[in-house]
Amino acid sequence: MKKRLLVIAILALALVLAGAVPALAREWGGQRGGARGGRMAMTPLRSYYLLKHLKDRLQLTDEQLGKVKTLAFALEEKRMAMWTQNAKLGLDLKKLLDADQPNYTAIEQTINTRSANRAKYFVEWLKNRREMAKIFTPAQQAQLKEMRKAWLRKGWERRGGGKGPSAG
Repeated sequence: MKKRLLVIAILALALVLAGAVPALAREWGGQRGGARGGRMAMTPLRSYYLLKHLKDRLQLTDEQLGKVKTLAFALEEKRMAMWTQNAKLGLDLKKLLDADQPNYTAIEQTINTRSANRAKYFVEWLKNRREMAKIFTPAQQAQLKEMRKAWLRKGWERRGGGKGPSAG
């Protein structure tokens, strides 16, 4: 009987911990439900395909969509190059950290290089975003702005946040 009670108690504790770990991971700065990263990240190509889908609604011309496509594919190539290089640097970093006598100078350089790569990509992303904004007419920009607000509000409400971030 005591053995059975002990097994039940251990199973109950395991279930409680299994539910608590994702919550604690979010609380301690982990992944926050797909806001960034993973397969749902808003990559340049996802932005292009979204605009392609909204072509009629936004009344985009073929020329506008062509410019968006060119910018999106160019930025996607830069993004993939950065991630490839940073993946290699990440493996190098793991090797450096796993050494019996870590070379802290090399570790710092590797970390700084990865950070610099991400910063360079972010600047490219900002430039790309500015260039893309020039493609749209003021009316299309206003319509996109309203769509973004509606999408954010919908996501906020879906998470139980009431009428939106500005409510409260």
